[in-house]
Amino acid sequence: MAEKQVVLQQQDIEHVQEETLVEETLALNRFIFLHNFKTTFLSIDDHHKKNCKIKVWSSKSSEICNHLKKMVEINALQPLIIIEKALNSKSLYSPNEALWCLAYCLCEFKNEVLRREIRKNFSEIITTSEQLLIFLYSYQLLRDCKLNFGRGMRTALAKWYAKKSTSELFDLIFSARKYETITHKKILHMIHLKLEDREKNKIIHSMYKKEDEKLETETSLDKMILRHRQIKHSLDVKKIIDILQAKEFTYKLHHIPTFAQKSHEVIDLIIPNMSLDEVIEKLIFFCSQKMLKVQNPISKKICNALQASSKEINEAKLHPLYVFNIIKELEKRLTIYQQETPNDAVIEDEKSKTKKFSNPYIIKKMQHIFNITLGEQPKTGCRYFVTVDFRQFSKRQSHVFGMRNILCSELQAIIALTLLKNEKEVTIMSFSEIDSKLKAVEWEKETSFEKALEIYETEINKQPKTKEVITLPIKKAIEDKKKIDVFVTFVSSLGRTMGKNGKSDFIYSELQNYRKTMNLKMTKYVIINMTQKEPTIQHTDKSKGLFEVIGFSLQAAKTLDSYARNSFA
Repeated sequence: MAEKQVVLQQQDIEHVQEETLVEETLALNRFIFLHNFKTTFLSIDDHHKKNCKIKVWSSKSSEICNHLKKMVEINALQPLIIIEKALNSKSLYSPNEALWCLAYCLCEFKNEVLRREIRKNFSEIITTSEQLLIFLYSYQLLRDCKLNFGRGMRTALAKWYAKKSTSELFDLIFSARKYETITHKKILHMIHLKLEDREKNKIIHSMYKKEDEKLETETSLDKMILRHRQIKHSLDVKKIIDILQAKEFTYKLHHIPTFAQKSHEVIDLIIPNMSLDEVIEKLIFFCSQKMLKVQNPISKKICNALQASSKEINEAKLHPLYVFNIIKELEKRLTIYQQETPNDAVIEDEKSKTKKFSNPYIIKKMQHIFNITLGEQPKTGCRYFVTVDFRQFSKRQSHVFGMRNILCSELQAIIALTLLKNEKEVTIMSFSEIDSKLKAVEWEKETSFEKALEIYETEINKQPKTKEVITLPIKKAIEDKKKIDVFVTFVSSLGRTMGKNGKSDFIYSELQNYRKTMNLKMTKYVIINMTQKEPTIQHTDKSKGLFEVIGFSLQAAKTLDSYARNSFA
């Protein structure tokens, strides 16, 4: 009898531990993917990011520490499994929080099993240069801002660098890339790396040479080291241009000092070595340096660099929202207005002016890339029910919070068409002027973005106002007996839709009813709150399965994808 009680008690303990482990796993995944522990995602616009520098650590770090401690007590390796899986996820928009947690496990826990496993698999967990720099910055913060390595950590870092090829190692050392104060040169100085490979050792030892110290030039590698050192330490743009014009070696943009990147001649020589995604990323910078003027010869080279096949665009892994946001920013910067009336007439109204672009060729190339990216996104395999809001937005609320260049109508078209063109089963409907009815939307897989906006304009001209009833998509799916994995609903303001004292309980109840009726346990409901700046749904046990996105951004698009894949649901 006593033995039976001991067995039952043991089973109870194991059951409690299992439940705790599930809860802690969910908390860690939400921290990594959402940077909070609630089912909400707050978008922050680019302007706010520049003025309020986001650090790698979070205000929630003390809370996540408690979750990590509980997890390690039950299963020492569970945090590592979650972190590694998250870092390998294509829908993780920022690795910062995952890398901070990894650094915390190494610095704060005395569990040798966990620490040994991290060091043993270090090269497989951290795969990119950027990840290593962010991880070591977090590591430094947790070590009281001191970057000190023990023998185990030095060995792990040495193996990480040893696995790099000669060209990769060269690129890391002579790259201008860094994260805060952490550079590869600084790391290599501290671990005193010595490799068996002679060429790799020569590259590492070149770091220790003084600027004016003469180097050997016997081999091609010696000359390459010399030229890159000259570029890196030069303060004269003309000297850098002379080295680039010699075309002895291939140089990338990240090899060039920041001040020299403003030179038109330097960019003219570097452009052929830039990938498509690098060119697109730098377009706004090129525009600010007046490199996109039609009369400027370099603009033609930049335009030619944007000429890409569908395969090249697909390999660049660009999100349509990212490309479209750059298009809108370029349009704003390249727009010129021409008066159609005599010069002596004073025109104050912009509508009576003709709008043109100072470089329409760049815009045209980017629009072509945008149209291809709409149909070249990773598939989740989920069944979607997308509800858009065909309504006339006021001027004050016409733009999406977090993306000041993008209109609510444009955002809805981009997200809906992306899902429509990539997923197998997508239903798209819109709120209507009747509060108990959704209306069909004539968007199909073949519909272009321009055509989608035309249909939107036609609909709002017929009926400019709609009644947003947040549970209507669920009721419609029950009525039509449609099996749905993810509901995506766009509203201008969830706060206004639910009222001042509105609670999310009725949405959850309707979702639970749908799950029970259709025998689907994992159906989720995503609400994209386009113009509101604060979350409306309060995180409780009754909000499980509900996910609120406040505003929108490229990060929100990736988070939406990871939510559909059950990364943190």
